[in-house]
Order: sequence, then structure tokens, then C-alpha cells
Amino acid sequence: MKNTLKKTSDEKCKNTYNYLLTYLFLFYKIVIAL
Repeated sequence: MKNTLKKTSDEKCKNTYNYLLTYLFLFYKIVIAL
């Protein structure tokens, strides 16, 4: 049970990290376009 919870937590952190990277990448492209 504990291992499953940890795995889910790690995946959530990974998803958040990927989301932030994508957001920063889009923001960067917009700044370059301006």
C-alpha cells in the first residue's frame, strides 16, 4: 500500500514537472515571437 502511494506521488510530481517545462517552453516561444 505504501509503495503504491509513493509511486503515485512520484508520478504526480513528474507530471507537474513536465507541465511546468511545457509552460516555460511556450512562454519562451511567445517572448521570442515578440
